[in-house]
Amino acid sequence: MTIANLCKPILLGCSILLSLSLSGIGNAKPILGSHLKVFIPSLPYIYTSHAINSALIRPANNLQGWEYDMATSHRQLDDLTYEFSLRRGVKFQDGSPFNADAVLNNIDYFLKQPFLFTKIDKVLNRAEKIDDYTVRFYLNEKYGQFLNDIIWIQFYTQDYLQKFGWNGKATCPNLAEPGPYGLGPYILVEGYVEGDRQTPKVVLKANPNYWDTNFPKIETVTLFTELDNKQALQMILDNDDKLDIMPIPFSAKEDVKSSPFVNLVSAPSTNNIAIHFNLINGNQALLNKEVRVAINKAIDQQKLLDKYFEGEGVVKPTLASPYFPGVNEVVTSLRPYSEVVAPADNRSQLTTTLAGIKLKVLTQDRHMFLWKGVSRDLRKVGVELEFDITSSEKVIFEQLLATRAGKTVNHGIY
Repeated sequence: MTIANLCKPILLGCSILLSLSLSGIGNAKPILGSHLKVFIPSLPYIYTSHAINSALIRPANNLQGWEYDMATSHRQLDDLTYEFSLRRGVKFQDGSPFNADAVLNNIDYFLKQPFLFTKIDKVLNRAEKIDDYTVRFYLNEKYGQFLNDIIWIQFYTQDYLQKFGWNGKATCPNLAEPGPYGLGPYILVEGYVEGDRQTPKVVLKANPNYWDTNFPKIETVTLFTELDNKQALQMILDNDDKLDIMPIPFSAKEDVKSSPFVNLVSAPSTNNIAIHFNLINGNQALLNKEVRVAINKAIDQQKLLDKYFEGEGVVKPTLASPYFPGVNEVVTSLRPYSEVVAPADNRSQLTTTLAGIKLKVLTQDRHMFLWKGVSRDLRKVGVELEFDITSSEKVIFEQLLATRAGKTVNHGIY
């Protein structure tokens, strides 16, 4: 079950007089004493990644989904060869130079222990220095996702690579420890944030060596990754200066509109909310495809969207990003089960397949308002859900990675 393209409500505390962007706008130097405190409960390593690290290109809200970062241009010489011109005059956060040699050094380490969530570890063959500011990449096969993948091949100082290298994890790495190891506008000075591990608090400081003298604008950014969702919401509603910005669940949207201490901002989003079945060592019933299909058919996605998201979004039949080539065109002809046949019209048959099944669900607390609706739909066809609730997304990652490694876990759904 997937719901996507939701508007993303964000609470802004009244103390905020600064830009929402980590890079900000305005004068050429960080505002003296400025401090932004943000709660990021989901994918904090993704949201902070390009604030402390840099790659040839970075994500952007445009049609192609990216813009140049450490590269200034590129050209595709043939199906297997890409050439990039590098930004000149750039220094790492420790003052060491960024150039073609630094890129090749990083690629050497990357190829030894690449991230494993895409096919890039098999596709990327090697990188070649053309001159001090030109690098050429050679692939083993034609690969239309190459530009999407290099967004996450970020560059690190030699000191960092000698300590940690690229760790070969299922998620793209970030920084395993604080230090001047990256190229981004902010230096990680406290804590760490990676896909499978993080500290509850992460502190960033403005990078004085950042190549763009217009940024950053905020001197200090503190990121909280594991606050209890209800407590965090109350902190902002009470005008507590320990927290300035947080995303809120849609269930809290109406409650906060009357608060004199906050501003509620909604913006377009390409977020997906999805349920994943554990087919490795979860509930044995889920190994039956008929059961999985029946569960999907029993969930009325449109009603969930209308009731819990006030219709601010669309129902999606796939998790594939609309930025991937061709996805937008393909999904226009796909429809979720609940649009093909209303769950209420198929309930007797679904109950025959599903009655008596009990599933254990691991979820973050911030999604429980939506799970209530899912649980209601599944109870109608005889499925019982037992919830294991956490405030930390890290716990979800730990379970997913443990499952992938073949270790015993008890959850059937994440």
